[in-house]
Amino acid sequence: MNTSHKELIEERDFTKSVLDSLSSHIAVLNQHGDIIMTNQAWKEFAKSNGGMHLSDNNYLQVLQNAVNFDPSNTKLKQTLENFQQMLAGQLNTISLEYPCHSPIDSGKCKRWFFMRANAFKYGQEKAIVVSHTNITERVLRELELAKVNKKLKLMSLSAQATNNAVVVTNKEGKIEWVNHGIEVMSGYTLSESLGQVPGHLLQGPDTLASTKKEIRAAIDARQSIQTEILNYHKMVCHIGLKWK
Repeated sequence: MNTSHKELIEERDFTKSVLDSLSSHIAVLNQHGDIIMTNQAWKEFAKSNGGMHLSDNNYLQVLQNAVNFDPSNTKLKQTLENFQQMLAGQLNTISLEYPCHSPIDSGKCKRWFFMRANAFKYGQEKAIVVSHTNITERVLRELELAKVNKKLKLMSLSAQATNNAVVVTNKEGKIEWVNHGIEVMSGYTLSESLGQVPGHLLQGPDTLASTKKEIRAAIDARQSIQTEILNYHKMVCHIGLKWK
């Protein structure tokens, strides 16, 4: 074995080791869209999901089969067209996020991936490297956050509609939001209330210290409390509020 041939083998083995060390599923396509190389992550995912992993698979044909199976999926159609444009030299890179739920348990295992494809030349031949990265954890967090935001919006609308006074504070105990009910009761607008401590803003000399202590103890213990407290209007009129 001559030195140059040995160096080529070492370079190939090094490249393979680098690709196999990555968690993303990676495949290399030739100018016809045939899969000519995959990393270990691709092979393992394909083995466990019945997907493509052999060198005689054509990536574009797999996409075409997916489009035929689900002709209403516009994202699939666009992806196929983009790969065709890449092989024609009209595009250099494409990327998209897509769902790929597990077929093993009837799709109950939800998964999402980020796909990126980049065109390059190897000698005189066109090629494409495709990577699929699992982004399920991030997407699930975003979906959960969307649910929370939807719930908070509903609570906000409900709080705005009620005549009861509603105050929302941050962990430092400073006001971040108040509803219209407390603006009417206290005389302070939302802009005037922001950043204020409710007790400093609303309580006065005749507010019972024992009641304030009771409320503080419940807040520190993260417990609910229902009691009555004397608060003050902006115009220094006494108003009796039921604290809940």
